[in-house]
Amino acid sequence: MNSRRVLGFSAEHGLRFTRNAATSGSAPLQLSPALLSGSQRCTSGLKSQRQCRAASCRDLHTSSLDRQSLKVSPEATTTTTTTKNPNASASIAEAVDLNDMPVPLSHQFRSLMRLLTHSVVVCTSTHLTPKSGGSARDGGAPGVPRAMTMSSFTSLALHPTPAVSFNIATPSRTLDAIKSSGFFNIHVLAADVSGAKVANWCRQGNEGALQLFEKLREECKCDVTLGGESGGPAMLQGPGVLHVLRCRLLNDEAHGGLVKVRDHVIVVGEVLEIVDGRGQDDTDTDTEQAFGLAYADTKYREPGRSIRTERLEMGLKERR
Repeated sequence: MNSRRVLGFSAEHGLRFTRNAATSGSAPLQLSPALLSGSQRCTSGLKSQRQCRAASCRDLHTSSLDRQSLKVSPEATTTTTTTKNPNASASIAEAVDLNDMPVPLSHQFRSLMRLLTHSVVVCTSTHLTPKSGGSARDGGAPGVPRAMTMSSFTSLALHPTPAVSFNIATPSRTLDAIKSSGFFNIHVLAADVSGAKVANWCRQGNEGALQLFEKLREECKCDVTLGGESGGPAMLQGPGVLHVLRCRLLNDEAHGGLVKVRDHVIVVGEVLEIVDGRGQDDTDTDTEQAFGLAYADTKYREPGRSIRTERLEMGLKERR
């Protein structure tokens, strides 16, 4: 039976070096993708599938979505491929002691964080053009609509008004839009295929901003309301959208609602209004009891059963 031995990890190229133990020492090295995205490559020994079952989250099988139109990248596999240049592979092994090369802490941390569920929302804003001469709050001219999918959204405070926060990696066109206009909308997505479809479209970037919103109309059947003359952020309503939070940057603090932390910026906003996310033809959907879309271990998730604390308390009493 053939077995492979991990020789090391290349942080620069994201490759794991392995050698077939049954072959001779002169055999070429084999390179395997090592994205460290799941339990098989997490050095902490955590089991992602088991953890996700414990969290009662069910996969949303996006295979039913149109992968070609959504440009969904295929999941990372552990298929091993042989290098075309054996001499080059051997020279790598000789130059670097791969046997004891540690996995970078950043990769270990990323693997661990993928086992936690995160909420999935879509943020929209408008990047005001230089012709506006001001921001949307000053009645500036309309600009370019932006949108992005994010998993860092969370509530921050309730009083005196509700406050929310999220972080964005820089550079970002959506962040530039938030800075220029001071306003943004947060769309809470449904935990179903329609919500995952909206999230997938909005994760593809803002290079063709207007084309993105056209696709949301055509492919997701969303009602898209652009800012118009007010220059406000776009609003999405319809299948896959539960609620829309209309927000503005929190301007009653010295940081003005924007806090830079290394290569990210934390955005702090004040909630002005909560709007029903259902479209005109989607009035039968009960948004009161619906859960929002979640994300963990590189997959969209649907919240499942709850854990009854009464059973936990009974178990503790019996142990006492």
